[in-house]
Amino acid sequence: MEAHSGQQSFESYAKGQREAILASVAKTGTWRGVHQVLAVHGLEIKPHGAGLVIKSKNGAHAIKASSLDRSLSKSRLEKQLGPYQMPDASFANIHATTVYEAKPLHRDPERGSLYAEYQGGIAKRKASLASLNARDATAREHLAREWERKRKELEAMALTTRDRFRLLRQARQFEIESRKRLAKNMTKKRKEICEEVPFTSWASFLRTKAAQGNEVALAILRSRNAVVGAERDVQSDKPKTFEQRQAARLPWFERQREIREANGVNSMQKKELAAIARMHQLAAMEKASGSGRIFKDFSCRIDAKGTVLFTLASGGLVRDAGDQIFFSAHDKAAQDVALKLAQAKWGKAINLEGNSVQRERQQGLMKQREKERNPEAGWER
Repeated sequence: MEAHSGQQSFESYAKGQREAILASVAKTGTWRGVHQVLAVHGLEIKPHGAGLVIKSKNGAHAIKASSLDRSLSKSRLEKQLGPYQMPDASFANIHATTVYEAKPLHRDPERGSLYAEYQGGIAKRKASLASLNARDATAREHLAREWERKRKELEAMALTTRDRFRLLRQARQFEIESRKRLAKNMTKKRKEICEEVPFTSWASFLRTKAAQGNEVALAILRSRNAVVGAERDVQSDKPKTFEQRQAARLPWFERQREIREANGVNSMQKKELAAIARMHQLAAMEKASGSGRIFKDFSCRIDAKGTVLFTLASGGLVRDAGDQIFFSAHDKAAQDVALKLAQAKWGKAINLEGNSVQRERQQGLMKQREKERNPEAGWER
C-alpha cells in the first residue's frame, strides 16, 4: 500500500504506537483500561471472527491485534483480563492525542503546499462522485417507478392474453434500453470527474504534477529515503551568494528560451519538466544539424519513484533517476542518448560505468565511501 500510494499505511501507523500502547496496557488490569489506552491513540479493539482486531477510530482501517504484538491476541488478553468486554458510550468522548491520517512518506520540506492541493483535489473528487452516485440512485428509482406504472396500465387494458404479453415484453425491452442509456450517461459523467481530478493517491498526484512540469513534485517523488532538491543544471557544490546562484542559473534560462523558440517542439512539450525538455531540446538540435536521428520518435512517462523513462524508436530504454541515468545494456543508440542527456544535464564531467552514467564527482564520492568502508579493497584491485 505504501509503495503504491506513497502514504503511510494503517499497520505502519499502529506499529509506530506499539511501545507506548504496550507500556500502558501492562499497567492496566481491566478491559476498560485497554480501551482507554487505545482510544488515546485513536484506536479501538473489537472481536472479529475467532480473534480480535485493532481498528482506527472511524473504523475504516483494521489489522489483527496479534500482528501489532502477540501479547494482544484474544487468548492472551482474555487469560489476563477475563472475557472480552465492549467499551461503553463514554469512550467516544475521549480526546485522541494522535490519529491515523495516511500522511505522505516523502520527506521533502516543500511538500506542504502540494499536499494541501492534493487533499483539496481528493475532497473535490469524493464530493463530486458522491453527488453523482446520489443522482444516479434517484434516477434509477424514478425509472423503476415509471416503468412499473406503465406495466400496470398495460395489465389493466382490455387486451387478449397474447397482445398483453407482447406489449409487456416490448415494455420490458424499452425499460432495459432506458437503464442502459442512464448507465452510459452516468459512466460518462464519472469519467469526466476522474479526468478533472486524475489522481487517487499522493503518489499518483505527484506523478501527475511532475508530468505537467512541476520540478518540486518530481523531487518529492525522489525523496522517499532522503530529501532531494528540485533538479537543476550542474553547479558547484560550494556555498553561493544570491548573485552567484542567479548567475549559475542563467545558462539554463537561456536553454529554456532556446526550447521555447525551437522548431519541432510543440507547446505542450515546452511545459514538461526539465528532464523531458532536455530530450526535446536534444532532438530539435539533432534535427537542425541534420545528424543521425537517435532521438527521433521517443516517448516518455514517469513512474512512482519519480524516474523519467524514455523509450526510443530503436526499442531501447533510458531512465533518468535524477542522480544517475541508466540505459538498456548492449543498445548503442540508448547509450549514445544517455551520454548526450548526461552532458546536457551535468556537462562533460560525467562517468560511464556499465549501463549507467553519473556525474564524475558523484562517482568519485561513491568510490571514496567504499574505500572508507573497506580500506583493503584498494589493495585487491
